[in-house]
Amino acid sequence: MSIYKSPIMISMLVLFITLVSATAYRIMIALETHPGLVVEDAYSSGKRYVKTLNHKNQLARLGWILNLATPKVVIHNIKQTYTANSAQNDKTLANAFVTAYFYRPLEKAHDFSINMAFNQEINQYQAQVTLPLKGRWDVVVEVVKRGFVQRTSRKLFAQ
Repeated sequence: MSIYKSPIMISMLVLFITLVSATAYRIMIALETHPGLVVEDAYSSGKRYVKTLNHKNQLARLGWILNLATPKVVIHNIKQTYTANSAQNDKTLANAFVTAYFYRPLEKAHDFSINMAFNQEINQYQAQVTLPLKGRWDVVVEVVKRGFVQRTSRKLFAQ
């Protein structure tokens, strides 16, 4: 019995070639679109990270707290409210410049930022945001007032 006369052997050969071709295609696309998580200046980025951690710890010792509230269920293409509150000893920092940055990991074309406005009624900063895509998002809120800078972040998954 020849291998070419057996329909099972032919279908197994076609399946094998299809799987190998699909895997090769996915590897080529991955190499072209996502270069990996290696950074060019690892030492410099590590120094910046240590500086950021020291600054965050110093603010915590002084009593500064930055709370970021996100929707319980994040849904794409629906406007939802994000709130932030920077306070020291339960006294809210008012008249600051507060910006929310939304990052899409590995898809920088979709990153955006929005200014948060102070809402007197709830004594917090608010922004109405619509996430355009499903999937993973990183949110960074930055509070700036004169020389004072405070940041916090959160990971989201939009449905």
